[in-house]
Amino acid sequence: MCKYLSFNCVKNLLQGIDIFGLAVTFRIFSQKNHKTHFGGFVTLLIVFPSSVIQQQNYVFQPEPFYFTPKLFSFAFGLQDSFGNNFIDERVYKVKSTLQINRRVLNNLTGKYDLVISQRDVSLVRCTLEHFQVDGTQDYFIKLPIDQLYCFALNETQIYIEGEFSALNFTQFNIQISECTGNQCLDTMQRQKILFSPRLGIYTIDNIIQITNNGKPYVSVGKNLFWVSGLSFQKEIRYNLVNNYVHTDDGLIAQNNRIDRIVSYYDDTEQILDRSSPLLFNFYIDYEKNKEIVYYRQYPKLVMLFSQLGGTFNVLVGIGCLLCWPISQLELNRKIINSAFNIDQSVIDLIETKKDSKKKSKDKSDFQIKNNQIQQSNQNYSNKQDTHIDPEHAKNSQKLQSETAYQSQDRIFKIFSQSFSQVKLKLRDYIMTYFNFFCSKKSNKSLMIKYGTDILYSHIDIFNIVNKLIELEKLKHLLLNEDQIKLFDYLPKPTLKLPKAEDQSMLKNNKLASLNKVTLQVSQENDQQEIKLDQLSNQSTQVNNQSSLLFMPQKTSEEKAKEAHEAFNKIINQSSNINSDIDKKLISMIDINLLSYFKQNFDQPFNKSIQFKPFQFNQIAQKNSYQVNPEPQTEKQIVQQIDNFVTEEDCINPFYESKAKHLASKVFGETSSNKQEDQTSISESSNYRDFSQLSKHKMIRNTALKIKIDSSYAYSINQL
Repeated sequence: MCKYLSFNCVKNLLQGIDIFGLAVTFRIFSQKNHKTHFGGFVTLLIVFPSSVIQQQNYVFQPEPFYFTPKLFSFAFGLQDSFGNNFIDERVYKVKSTLQINRRVLNNLTGKYDLVISQRDVSLVRCTLEHFQVDGTQDYFIKLPIDQLYCFALNETQIYIEGEFSALNFTQFNIQISECTGNQCLDTMQRQKILFSPRLGIYTIDNIIQITNNGKPYVSVGKNLFWVSGLSFQKEIRYNLVNNYVHTDDGLIAQNNRIDRIVSYYDDTEQILDRSSPLLFNFYIDYEKNKEIVYYRQYPKLVMLFSQLGGTFNVLVGIGCLLCWPISQLELNRKIINSAFNIDQSVIDLIETKKDSKKKSKDKSDFQIKNNQIQQSNQNYSNKQDTHIDPEHAKNSQKLQSETAYQSQDRIFKIFSQSFSQVKLKLRDYIMTYFNFFCSKKSNKSLMIKYGTDILYSHIDIFNIVNKLIELEKLKHLLLNEDQIKLFDYLPKPTLKLPKAEDQSMLKNNKLASLNKVTLQVSQENDQQEIKLDQLSNQSTQVNNQSSLLFMPQKTSEEKAKEAHEAFNKIINQSSNINSDIDKKLISMIDINLLSYFKQNFDQPFNKSIQFKPFQFNQIAQKNSYQVNPEPQTEKQIVQQIDNFVTEEDCINPFYESKAKHLASKVFGETSSNKQEDQTSISESSNYRDFSQLSKHKMIRNTALKIKIDSSYAYSINQL
């Protein structure tokens, strides 16, 4: 016994000093913490930065770089004194060569002998095929490429290599000279054109983008110009340089790759006296003994764990200051939208004022259309003729459809306002950081704070414990002692894989069918056993159907459809009309949603919410085709659902005051329109019939309109 107690003491001691214990918290969307996209972006900036080291290295022999259309685009041409590109061999001549220097070891002397060779390079007029570097085609399309020189496409061995002191040195040379000979223009014309000639080159340059992991450079178009004259010539050197980007982006082990990027470094020019027809002597080669190297390394898992202190904590603290206010605001917004319907008039008063002007305009237009219908019906009824005018009927139907459409649109706006949600803009997120310094807060922030305070008070641990105690009390109140014992022993939901669950359902169906056949054949079984089998089958069905943990999440459309069907069933089932729960549920439904259910009673659910026209418009349409119409009375409506209003509801002070106010308001307005329309006369007479009833009956009927038919009274009042 002592050993057992000592073992428990040691175990409790170890549990008490455990610093790796997990906190038990509520979950939101199956996550321990509420996370946002903004927080993930800041996390990437903190956790996954690349460390970059740049250095310039001395290189004795730069490796060759070949001028191919897919790697290097190059075009050049001569411009006159007005800046126009032109190709005219009667004015100037162009020659391009590849100069190759090789230093070969002499075995006799032990020294290197210089071997110089040249190879001519063919030049042609440029076409779009000469410019194939990705991202630069648009730049060259805008140039006068038909007046520029390019390398011939069959020239695949144009390259540069090394520098002059290296063992292998190759450079590309272009010479532009004034035309001399019998096939050239005369001297005066040539000198007029070549008074100040300008050499222009159009090529590409690769800009290093060290932050781009996949392609650490971007290619752009580049142009350079040099001017010569009649008395001097220029020697120009266009220098390139090799850039090497070493990248290690392995998460655990090293994953090295090298990207070679050739880019423009600089250019030099020398001015020489002109002693020959030569105008420009242009060279392309490497910068002397230089290359640029970049080292990029992304953090590995070991490095991330080692950075859990020091600078990393500072960055995390800054990230928390940036992310937590936004994450908290977004969490509060989602909680508010999931628990409440938001009144937009309270959130944004300015938008409400703007909308009120538009609503008043729509209301006036709606009133004009309605007056036209009433005037048309009045004129038509004064003729005392049963003959139907087709043209008049067509116009009346047109006005009627327009009025019905506007009625539907107005009710749809009511629904959108009743079931709207809080939406935040970028300004609201930015103002979150300044709420501490602002004395006056916006309506949105006040609404969110008020709603979250209410919800947090309900999810407080003490409130949850009290609710659990109340649930236990309710269980003892509704169930007897034996039922409580069975309730406590109800099985837990069985967790199965989808395929196994489907197979078990098929087996249960087969067993159920076999049991039915067996019960039909064997009539000699004991009645008590049959009852027990039936109860077991029912319990199996209940367990399969009532597993709340496995019920799929329903969308808002599915919930609305089921609510509409349930409303129709409750109204149609006469046995449930006197149910107190049904009456309380219907009285608690949103007044606008209840109006939609009432208008679409016994109709299939329409997800587009196409509301039926108001009953007033249906009466007006009927009057436009009949001399002695039979208007619908309020008694017919009361007779359908009269039992939903009890005596207690009628003497309730709230319903009594509302009923008297609504009755006086509706009776007065309908009687004021007595001489405008025959429909209004018939309806007001119906209301006078109601007013002749007893005081108790009037309050009963008007209370019925407040609870069940508020939409109809609202439409009459607005019209």
